[in-house]
Amino acid sequence: MERGLRLLTRVYLLARALPLAAAARRGGRRTGGRGCAGVSNCGAARSIEMRPLMERPLPVLVQVIVVLLLLLAAACGSDDARPGRDSLNAGAAAVPGAAGVAAVAGMSSAGRVLCESGRMPAMSPRSVVEVVEMLNAMPKPVTLPCFLETLARPLALQATSSVLSAQPAVGKRSPRVFVFMGPLIVSVAPDGVGRDLLELGEQRSETHSLKAELEFPITAELGPTDPYTRLRYDDRLSTCDFCHADPSPAPELSYPYALISRAMRPIPRERVAIETLRVEAEACDHDSEAERCEMLDALFDATSQPSEAEFPATYRTFL
Repeated sequence: MERGLRLLTRVYLLARALPLAAAARRGGRRTGGRGCAGVSNCGAARSIEMRPLMERPLPVLVQVIVVLLLLLAAACGSDDARPGRDSLNAGAAAVPGAAGVAAVAGMSSAGRVLCESGRMPAMSPRSVVEVVEMLNAMPKPVTLPCFLETLARPLALQATSSVLSAQPAVGKRSPRVFVFMGPLIVSVAPDGVGRDLLELGEQRSETHSLKAELEFPITAELGPTDPYTRLRYDDRLSTCDFCHADPSPAPELSYPYALISRAMRPIPRERVAIETLRVEAEACDHDSEAERCEMLDALFDATSQPSEAEFPATYRTFL
């Protein structure tokens, strides 16, 4: 089922990419090369002047078919419960050396400690680099619920039911959830094709952010470019190119897929209230949906409730 959901997401992105291929065959309009850090043919691909794929309208029939397929996939995926994986191995109760150390992290709203090594110092990373430092300091393997549980409280959250993402929501009961930590915004999905992913956006200006992605569990120490390796689409394109305009290399990273590009925010009408998410967390059946429940538990602390957060108004929406 999961392989099928990923395939449907790729179908959607491919439908968006077809106009790009057509324009390339017609010769396109070239604007001159942007730096591509040595990736072959990258300059030619990036030099075609076009709106980003998500900002370009599809034929109405194609939009309807693709969105219906994604909604059907999401509905099917919500019942595809997987048995819980092992959490963290027993290890040190303190995490030395990570940035943004705050008070000790509390239990989840369900009274569970999701890090098997026990309670850990709470942290509030404010950049992709600090997330890497935090994960490297934690006992391995690190599960996504354990990472979330270790974040300093109270959390500032926003949730969306949108499926227009590589990390689509599975309805309002399992929305995509954004966690705000200063200039860093990360997102998780309790269910569906993106449930093992942590998406990261580090604000670099009023309109642009550095994009990164990590797949969990984290089983080994991360290098400085590991958050960007999954963003490679092919030798010419990053997966972010399908949605985010105006990409440029991050100046401090000599890596072709570490890109700063236009930041996006969810469509307001698809927002899911945090109170709705809390109700889902309290009602979650750990026997039948263990991993979904752990993710929701990790967002709600037993002693401090999260608050609603807002994206910068300068960030665009898809529609």
